[in-house]
Amino acid sequence: MKKWIISFIMLAGSLTFAHGDHEHESAASSRPMKGGIVQRIEEAHVEIVAKGKNIKIYLLDLKSEKPQSLKFEDFTLAAKAELPRGKGTSNLTLEPKDGYLEANFDAKGAHRYNLILSLVHKPTKHSDTLTFVIEPKK
Repeated sequence: MKKWIISFIMLAGSLTFAHGDHEHESAASSRPMKGGIVQRIEEAHVEIVAKGKNIKIYLLDLKSEKPQSLKFEDFTLAAKAELPRGKGTSNLTLEPKDGYLEANFDAKGAHRYNLILSLVHKPTKHSDTLTFVIEPKK
């Protein structure tokens, strides 16, 4: 019986340390760099920062040690906001700024809405559609 208990303790101890502390990608890959919501596509990480009516969209290349903004010219982007319970959909106008795209949307008192972002990476012609659930902060 003692042999079984010792064997079990040794096995459990080795399994505890088997997974260890490691990263599958860069350290920045799982956390927002600008305090928003992050989703990953093949070519980039997309981060949405929404405050009030203002929406900022960041495209970040996180393959390097220091995250860098990607060129928006390499992507075709379209965004629309969808209010809950079928109350309407609005196409958003994206304006390029320094390192991000900006749009404005009035949620009309809704507690949350869906931001649907369609992206096409021009060099590879790879397309993605991302849906972000936005809860506007004042």
